[in-house]
Parts: sequence; C-alpha cells; structure tokens
Amino acid sequence: MTLSCPFVRLGELILVDAKLRGPRGEGEYQLVLDTGAAATTLLPEIVEELGYSARDGIRPKTMHSALSEEDGYTLKVGELSVLGVTTPDFEVHVFDLDHQGFDGLLGMNFLRHFNFEVRPVDQQILLELISGDWSPILDEE
Repeated sequence: MTLSCPFVRLGELILVDAKLRGPRGEGEYQLVLDTGAAATTLLPEIVEELGYSARDGIRPKTMHSALSEEDGYTLKVGELSVLGVTTPDFEVHVFDLDHQGFDGLLGMNFLRHFNFEVRPVDQQILLELISGDWSPILDEE
C-alpha cells in the first residue's frame, strides 16, 4: 500500500503535519522531514504542552553538532500520527533546536520503516511500508 501525503516548504525545509498525544491531550505540530536525523526530535516546549517533563524521560541524551553540544532526553509520547501513519508509544528525543518555524524533526527512527519518495514539484511524499517488525496503524483516508 502506498500513501501520498502533502507537505509545505519553509525555505528549503520540508514540513509535514503531525499530531501528538500526551497526558494533556492532543496537539497539531509541524515537523521537518530530516533524513540526516537519527531520531525524531521535539522541542521541550512541545512536550510540556502535551503534559510531559524531563521526569518522564527514559534516559538522558546529548546531541552533538558542528557548533555545539546540547543536553536533552528521550521520551515515549502516547501517540505520533504523521504522513498518514499512527504509532503508539513512540520514542522521541527532546532537545532545544534553536530554530523558528517548526516544532521538531521527523527522523530516521520513523522513516526507516518505509520506502519513500519526495516529489518537490507536486509537494507530495509517497510512502510504502516495508518493515515487517513494526506495526503502525495506517490512517483511513
């Protein structure tokens, strides 16, 4: 089954709509599709809106970039819905990304389960589930 999902651009960044669920309910956010990010990452203020804090974290993490080192943590959110796929208890990293205009990164811990194609002119992303050891819920269109 192939899913087709729209995206918008912020400069050269590809933004996708995501819904996240936590103890305080659901929220709608925009994540950057980032094949260079090993893990899906959310800003601390987003996880706080959802009702989480560092006390809910699974383990501390340090993010290294060419310019700095940032301390954060990993956390399982109640549910992540993005690109027509919903997955419960999804593990994310929480870091201050020091950027404006988006709420986090959609990384390879999600994307690796798919063959996907980005169609910039059409502003569409095509997804095909390939991973047999992962059972997300494909959203009904």
